[in-house]
Amino acid sequence: MTGKRAKPARTAKAASLALSAAGTIGLAALFAAQDNSHLMPTSAAAGIVDGVFVGEPDANRWGVVQVQVVISGGLISDVQVLSYPDGARKSVSINERALPILAAAALAAQSADIASVSGATYTWRSYTVSLQSAIDSANSGGLGQ
Repeated sequence: MTGKRAKPARTAKAASLALSAAGTIGLAALFAAQDNSHLMPTSAAAGIVDGVFVGEPDANRWGVVQVQVVISGGLISDVQVLSYPDGARKSVSINERALPILAAAALAAQSADIASVSGATYTWRSYTVSLQSAIDSANSGGLGQ
């Protein structure tokens, strides 16, 4: 024996990442399809208006995060990331993993009060700041797009 360690196959890593991403997207779709009317007051009661609301950009040491929220029927129906740190390969890797998890958590919680993602603390902080800004705009009856 030469004493060499076997390295995990790159395809196995890629397949694992793809499976994880597919699971996260599937959970997000499941949460979005659920009846969450009990989680958030209706638009008439709370002043929430339907529309697309862009959150304020929030800068951290790795870059800027900005999201937009789609409100439909008084509920968050979608969260889209407009910008995120992508200047370095490590940032791209972290955010490709973390952003779908954060979006699924926001849909499930129907708020910006979501748990952080390990290894993506800066992105999580900026994400929740921008998300809360968009939600505040919807709550104040601000103009959607």
